[in-house]
Amino acid sequence: MPTETAAANPPSTDAAASQPPPPASKRKFDEAVACLGAERPQAAKKRAKRDAFESKSTLDQLTSIAKRFVRAVNPYLDISLVLHYGCQARWGSSVLPDSERAEAKIHADAFDKMLASAPSSADVIREFWKDSVQWPRLQKAFRDAASNARQGDTNGLKHKLNYLLADTTLSLTPKINKNASKSDRGRNHPMLRDAIVPWPLRILLNETEAPEPDAEPVPTPRAVTALKNLMKGKSADGKKNAPSASQYPSCFYAESSFDPKDPSKGLFRSPFLLRTARHIWMTPTTAFDDSGKVPKNCKARAHAQFTWTGEMIGYVCGQARTMISTSDWTTKDNAYNYERMFKSVVKLFEKQTDPWVIDTLAFYQTHVFGSLDRSADESSDDDDNDDSDASAILALQAARATPSSEASSS
Repeated sequence: MPTETAAANPPSTDAAASQPPPPASKRKFDEAVACLGAERPQAAKKRAKRDAFESKSTLDQLTSIAKRFVRAVNPYLDISLVLHYGCQARWGSSVLPDSERAEAKIHADAFDKMLASAPSSADVIREFWKDSVQWPRLQKAFRDAASNARQGDTNGLKHKLNYLLADTTLSLTPKINKNASKSDRGRNHPMLRDAIVPWPLRILLNETEAPEPDAEPVPTPRAVTALKNLMKGKSADGKKNAPSASQYPSCFYAESSFDPKDPSKGLFRSPFLLRTARHIWMTPTTAFDDSGKVPKNCKARAHAQFTWTGEMIGYVCGQARTMISTSDWTTKDNAYNYERMFKSVVKLFEKQTDPWVIDTLAFYQTHVFGSLDRSADESSDDDDNDDSDASAILALQAARATPSSEASSS
């Protein structure tokens, strides 16, 4: 009978147990995949508490990144392309054709901004990117989360027209029925018309004269002509589409602050935009609250977003104008191009050292985020016209950044 050797026997310990544990990114990937395949619980009637980003599950952190993308990066880019080109730029090896590189860079830059508040999630996304089966599922989860976040903001703001009123004890005249379509908004409603047009046009539309002494003032012929052209979708003189996306609605300004020599004065400082910003980033119940108190369940904490940016203001502007217009969220409302408006707003904040940029971002930081601190709580839209608000503001920024000739000579 042959003698049995120790080598013929299986090892006394499990070989798998001796292997090193998978990296954290792989463990989180497996957790997220399991959650993608699980049935999500139905929403409770009572609003659930919104957890801080750090306490979320891996999948919820990833979808939170997607929700933050539309609110703080770019609501108009296709998030699937952002994921594709972003991963390709970081970890891919293929060379893109020249015709594709410019568009790829735009999306890859957006990918970097998307992960700015959650850099640790990049490794988990890479695990998905390497898996040809799970990658499309993550892309769909991102698309759904981004779309639901944007649509939720739009729907939540749809009937908050009282945000527009300087005196909140009053109401819109004529009153807008919540059950009605939006066809009675925008230029079809006298108060909303004043809000949605640029200040120069608003002043012209309200120009009056008294034909006789002590007579009731009536619109001037210029005002009548301007209104007729506006209702046709034209500029005051009827020569072009109006207004362009870089001529900002008067409701973006603090009341009566517009200065044609400096269109940056009062811009983005209206109570309307502040209330809309609080609605989105704090909670709807804090829209009129300027106390600086920060709800524990606000989106700022949920997205780990603690600092205001030009992109965030651009998104607020888009949602605010959508609220008072005849259309729901869209890239284009007749001749008005929302995406160009967004880009125009963001461009104003590129010069981070400009005093107006610093002051405006600090204004939102104070009046929206208040005491929020991370350390304290884990068509033929003619936008290049020389007379546009955006062009004038950028020119003023350039002038402030350029030393005077006397200073240069000295």
